[in-house]
Amino acid sequence: MSTIRFYGEFKDEVGTDWRINLHDVDYVGTAYQNNLGSEGFVLRYSGDNENRYQGIIGSSVQFTMYNEDANFETFLNDVLPAAEEGRFQIEIRQDPDGDDRLFWVGILAAEQVTQEDAPQPNAVSFTATDDLGNLINKRFVSTTGGLTDVIPAIDIVLNILNQTRTTNFYGVTDGFIRYVNDIVSSGYTGTDWVNEVLVTPPFTGDNTPFVEEARGHDSFSVLESICLSLNCRLFQSQGFWWLWPNNAYLRAAQGETITGSVKQQSKTSNYVTLTVAQSAEIDALFITEIDATFTKMGGAMITHLAPLKRVHRTRRHDGNQFIYDIYTNGITTGDNITFTDTDRTYLQGIKFQTSGSIQIQLAAQAADVNPYNNCEIQVQTTLKAGTQYWGNNGWQTGATENVQTAATFQIADGIDTSIAYGFETVSLPSAQIGVDVTLQLRIIKPPGTDITANYTGDNLILISHLMLTGDDGLLGDYVIYTASTTLENLIELEQGAVLHGDPQGQTFGSIGQANYGTFGLAGYPNTYTSSQTSVAAPLHRLGVTEILASGQYPIKVRKGQIYGRMYHLWQTIKEGTEYYAPFETSVVMNSRETDVQRWRVAYNAGGLSILETPAFNDEAATEMAFASNIDNSGGGLGLELRQMQGGELPAFSTVYSNRNYIGSSYNIQDTDAVIFNFWGGANGHSSIYLPLVANSEGRTIQFVSDSTIAATRWIRLFPNATDTLSSIDGAASYDFDRSYDGITILCHDGLWYIIQLREK
Repeated sequence: MSTIRFYGEFKDEVGTDWRINLHDVDYVGTAYQNNLGSEGFVLRYSGDNENRYQGIIGSSVQFTMYNEDANFETFLNDVLPAAEEGRFQIEIRQDPDGDDRLFWVGILAAEQVTQEDAPQPNAVSFTATDDLGNLINKRFVSTTGGLTDVIPAIDIVLNILNQTRTTNFYGVTDGFIRYVNDIVSSGYTGTDWVNEVLVTPPFTGDNTPFVEEARGHDSFSVLESICLSLNCRLFQSQGFWWLWPNNAYLRAAQGETITGSVKQQSKTSNYVTLTVAQSAEIDALFITEIDATFTKMGGAMITHLAPLKRVHRTRRHDGNQFIYDIYTNGITTGDNITFTDTDRTYLQGIKFQTSGSIQIQLAAQAADVNPYNNCEIQVQTTLKAGTQYWGNNGWQTGATENVQTAATFQIADGIDTSIAYGFETVSLPSAQIGVDVTLQLRIIKPPGTDITANYTGDNLILISHLMLTGDDGLLGDYVIYTASTTLENLIELEQGAVLHGDPQGQTFGSIGQANYGTFGLAGYPNTYTSSQTSVAAPLHRLGVTEILASGQYPIKVRKGQIYGRMYHLWQTIKEGTEYYAPFETSVVMNSRETDVQRWRVAYNAGGLSILETPAFNDEAATEMAFASNIDNSGGGLGLELRQMQGGELPAFSTVYSNRNYIGSSYNIQDTDAVIFNFWGGANGHSSIYLPLVANSEGRTIQFVSDSTIAATRWIRLFPNATDTLSSIDGAASYDFDRSYDGITILCHDGLWYIIQLREK
């Protein structure tokens, strides 16, 4: 525990007592009191009004302490310049002579100290931060580093927050983090999903499942990923860390009380029961109302944030994707491992790779007459992707299996060994929906007699992995989730990349899993609901939907100073009949003047559509190289672009892979040149909308369909919804309802014309 070296006290204008403690980890001695500046302290939250849904909101505290004696002078001139970063900690306590409540803790650095260059007494300004930013320098460390290292989501958050340098202010039984459950597994009937749902550590991208200490990600990124995946904010407030869902502000506006919903745990991952007084306080402050008892100071403004057109979120897989990673033990005469996935689309061109190991111990038995004493241990794998089976002779439509001889042994000798096995398929010839895998271990005596039943009492551990390789993956190295509205908005919100999400093709059950960076709860599907929707959906489809539903119309913003009360980031602010969520605040505690920016909460999910778009590392690298070289007059891709424009080189078009499913819709983007359509899921139809004709004069767009498009799985192409006088070759729409269809269309004089048509 650090020692208080200096402290200052003040009483603010509403009568609350405060104490600021400057701790020194290496100090042993007397605590000296110094006078504070007139502001007491200023607490700031660095919210971003361009991204109201940021996952982590950092905070800082600034205060002034006067250099009035030799002790403080020595600290400034000798101790501070020689100190290691993190040595000095700031602790703020509310009502120190009464309830003595922890209010805020942070880290002081030398570069955050500014001294008045004047004789004593001179003012020294200190700024401390909550240490969240330092998590960027911390490697995320899993609990054991093992393949099956899955822990509850809240434990991952706690493990990371324990890397901050201020945990010494909390005892093992103190409340450390408060949170509210909102997004949960479909059908969940428990009370604390965040504490129950298991999360695997994110994958490093090097295809190495086992790493001794870490998996290649910094702790800040992992924490931010958890927050974004759950549509939550993490911040420090009132001496606690809060994992607070964005939907909590909507729940307040909808009249819900929060009593009983707030969970509290210690830094050691143990429940800390909220006292009656704590619960009452949270409930009372859940909504804070700006009314006649508060004073709005001059300069307050009302503005609006532009409505959103799209919300993008990228789920990183970082390399080849595991479909399953499971094991069994004990020799049986039936199937050893069976895996079934019914709804995922496996793209044309992907390859499946299975690998594993057998640890087997077979007892010696009475020998047969040679040569029948020689037996084989075979791994028989039935791999079925859609209608395609993989066998020893490649992909085929008829049922077949892949058979590998893993080892041979003598019946009279038995065997005790570890054996590796595996194979990789060639590219899948066409897109397929669903995959079924069955693995069987067989003991075969020539000329083909199955004698497995003779060994069912012997020992076996069979470990099997199935992953996707090749240029493509299940949904790519990255999956870009995009929510779009049909409204004519312009702004697109890019949430960046997350390291967590749904298991891709993994069913949770009793045998466990290792699909990296995934949420999963045994007994529940990999779909989710929240307080705002009862329609189950994959995690990130739900996430981007809810964010766009909260912002597809202009968002009212109020900003300005209010006298009389501070506002906490977890509070919903009520003004008249409207409810607001704070995203950036600054309070001068002595005067209780709070500058708060807040947006009006709303929710409207009408007219939204969701896309899952595959992207791959090589494509991303090409795009980045193109962007960085486009202005390079010395050559490179910039030169190639100019050559293309001059007709010296052939031009290449960007292909957008559009996954269609029942009820889906896609709005053609400005950068789209070729739309490659494929189908995923059950039979039905989808929609594609052309861009505005006013912005498309002379533009051509190509459409191509693969074998998954058929009369029962078809797409209807429309002019833009606002182009009521437009048409496609004089018709209101055009249908893609056959495999390998393709058209090229041209926009001219407010109409669309088919200038090339390919029907097979």
